[in-house]
Amino acid sequence: EPQLAPEMFGFLFQKFHGLVERSVQQSGRETSSEEFSVLQNAANCFSLLISKKGVSSQGNGDEALQRLISAMATITCNDAYPSGVRLDTSISLQRFAKALPGLVAPHTHEVYSAVKNFLRQQDLEGSEAGKKPVLDEKICQQAIRVLSEMLPLPQAPKDMVPFCEEIMLEGMVCKSSLIRSAVLQSITHLKSGLAENVDAGKLEFLVTKVCYYAGADSSSSIGIRSSACRALGALLSLEPLLRATNVFEQGLSSVIQLGSSDSGTLQVSLAWSLANVCDFLREQTQHKNGSLGHEMTQTVIRHLPSIASLTMRLAECNDKIKCNAVRCIGYIFDLCATLETDIKGFTGQAVDCILTALRRGNTKSQWNCCYAAGSFFKLSVSADAELISRILTSVTSLMKSSVNYKVLSHAISALSQLERSLYPPGRVFDVCDSLIQVLLLLDRQKASSVKEEDLKELATQLLMACIEEGGKDDGKVVELLVSEKDWLCTISEEVSGCLKRLEGN
Repeated sequence: EPQLAPEMFGFLFQKFHGLVERSVQQSGRETSSEEFSVLQNAANCFSLLISKKGVSSQGNGDEALQRLISAMATITCNDAYPSGVRLDTSISLQRFAKALPGLVAPHTHEVYSAVKNFLRQQDLEGSEAGKKPVLDEKICQQAIRVLSEMLPLPQAPKDMVPFCEEIMLEGMVCKSSLIRSAVLQSITHLKSGLAENVDAGKLEFLVTKVCYYAGADSSSSIGIRSSACRALGALLSLEPLLRATNVFEQGLSSVIQLGSSDSGTLQVSLAWSLANVCDFLREQTQHKNGSLGHEMTQTVIRHLPSIASLTMRLAECNDKIKCNAVRCIGYIFDLCATLETDIKGFTGQAVDCILTALRRGNTKSQWNCCYAAGSFFKLSVSADAELISRILTSVTSLMKSSVNYKVLSHAISALSQLERSLYPPGRVFDVCDSLIQVLLLLDRQKASSVKEEDLKELATQLLMACIEEGGKDDGKVVELLVSEKDWLCTISEEVSGCLKRLEGN
């Protein structure tokens, strides 16, 4: 119960903090099994509580939390404690790292050293041939996850280079599939600022190893291949790799080849990776000097048809796959525009994918469809009028039926991308009608939150634009607006003034 959370948090904090400080003062071996049992359960409950959004350490202060996290790091990294306790504490520390990375960051070196020691142990043989992972192996996995949460921090380019150059590379060749998987998952946290400080040769070697684990020839499990696929999606979105065209192309080819798999787990990762890479390339071409360089541009153009074909096939899968695939379709539209290239047969097939996903997809798929629709509308100067009309029909229908904020805001943003001069005859009325339905929904809900006010502003601005750019000369539009005048005038003075002018005319 949310209203009890702060009180429970304070109680658990005090109890757990006392238990930890007492156990740290002892040698680990001298702590009774009963005390360790309490410690394990308290650590688990406490970290779960703090990982919940909206629950904070009010009244306890950062200093107390830092002492607590310090104790947890000590237990995780000190083999004087029983392995079971260390494992539970490492799981709790990982939750803290995810929720409060800045407070865990001072213990990066301690955890890093522990992982290095774990990797050097000769008995860390992994789970091959049916062997269950040993506890130390699981502790190492959690410690790597703790460190991975440090990678996006502002200080990472200075502090986390050793993790990338040593732990990642050593972990990639570790016998343990558990450790390899943890390292592959950590790669998804890499950012360009940190990657710029990593030795170029080691970064390129990392790509090569990840390509190997992603491939079918590696005999890796679907789980490892799926993690490798996501890792490639992250690596190919790092700016340093734009200067290594051959390595980038090797990675991109490996991702595309994964399209031959019918594993749903792998397809989820594949759709995410394709969307991540295309989004990165789109951003580079739109906002970073407008160019990838001649060689890289030609590489992307060469592979774009294969990416488009694979993405449209993924858009026909379940919603976990579809949501990223349809968004990627939008990114491909954007790339075609900025790279001034055309993919034969893509536009019509892509529109069919968008329309199908709008009808059958869940809300996440629908708002990603709306993003893709907006990207299509930006290209609509050269698009078939029938395709424009079909998407307009679907988007405006969705606006009348959905109550989801993100779906509605993405739908309105999509419509805003289409020049009013390109609206098919009579379609300004449909857009205005759907916008009024959104405003009616917000009015009934007495919109007060920031996001609802933002949505109201989006709808109002597009409605005004439609009125000024053609709607005021359309009898059906004028009749619709006048019929709703009384409450529409309460939205804003601008709308009120516009409607009064229309009525006067």
